Amino acid sequence: MSSYKSAVRLLKCFCGCQDMTVEEVQRIYYLTLQATLIDRQAAKLFKSYLEKNRRGDKSLAEQYFEAYELCGEYMKPHVGVITLDELDELVDLGLPRELEIELNEQIKTGDNDKITRCLFRIQGTLRNAIEESEEYKGYKDAILEKLNRA
Repeated sequence: MSSYKSAVRLLKCFCGCQDMTVEEVQRIYYLTLQATLIDRQAAKLFKSYLEKNRRGDKSLAEQYFEAYELCGEYMKPHVGVITLDELDELVDLGLPRELEIELNEQIKTGDNDKITRCLFRIQGTLRNAIEESEEYKGYKDAILEKLNRA
C-alpha cells in the first residue's frame, strides 16, 4: 500500500509573517468588510496590508480601523462605563468630530446601554467609511492578485 502526502500550496501574508492555504485566502477574499473586521485572521491580514502600504502618516482607513477595534474593546463586559479619557484615545486615533460629540454626550449620561449603542453606531459609521476607501479596494485587489498568481 503506497501512501503519499498531497502538496498544500501556501501563500504568504502581505508582510510575510504567515503562510496561508489558497483556500484560506479565498475564504478571506469573499468575506464582507464587516466579517473581515470580526474574523481575527482576516482583520490581521487587512491590518498588515494597511501597514505595508502606509506612506507617511496613517491613512483615514487605518485610523478608522484602529478606532473600530478600540470601540469593540470598550464594549466588552469587563470594561464597564467608558470615561472621557477613553474617548480621548478614540479621538487620538482619528475619530471624526461629530462622532466624538455624540459619544461625549452619551458618556456624560453614565448609561452603559446608551454608550454601547453609541459605540455600535460609531463602528457602523467607521466600517462604512473603510468600505468606501481606496485602501479597502486595494486590499481586495491585492488578495485577488495573490489568488491569481497561485
